[in-house]
Amino acid sequence: MQDKQQRLKDKLYPQISEFIERHRSMQLATLDARGLPCASYSPFAYINGAFFVLLGDFTQHGQNLKHNQNLGMLIIEDEQQAETIYIRKRVSYQGQASCCKKGSADWSQGVEALVSRFGATLEKLALLDEYQLYRLEPIRGRYVRGARQVFNIDSAGDIEFEPVVDGYQKICGQESVSKVEGEI
Repeated sequence: MQDKQQRLKDKLYPQISEFIERHRSMQLATLDARGLPCASYSPFAYINGAFFVLLGDFTQHGQNLKHNQNLGMLIIEDEQQAETIYIRKRVSYQGQASCCKKGSADWSQGVEALVSRFGATLEKLALLDEYQLYRLEPIRGRYVRGARQVFNIDSAGDIEFEPVVDGYQKICGQESVSKVEGEI
């Protein structure tokens, strides 16, 4: 079991990291003070397994994260590049947000990474009182590489193949699942 787990990590972590780095923005799902969801997006930087986003206090997400630090994150393949609209490559996480104190090591590291990705205007915004830098820590996630290729990611970073294929098994048989498992 340990060998299979290591093979999964060795093969998929570079793919997941490359997929994340190729994108400049992510979808965010936050909850307001009444528990109602809000979906939007934000540019991000990715450093050592954490995401950094700069949000204005006047934005819905900025307001929501002050009340509830739980959030969902989604980075998804562009529709135009997808083989089919129904099976788009994506990585999604459930996580926790924490506001970085201006001048802290996290704040400096996050702002520097965002500036290198998006330019000096971001640095000026980060210095304004109405903008906050958030560190988004994934707790668990899911990487969808394609049809019948779904991988769960836990908080320790372990990756597990999840045969979410009940419908496929009924149509295609067990050999479809075995084929995907054999590719790992």
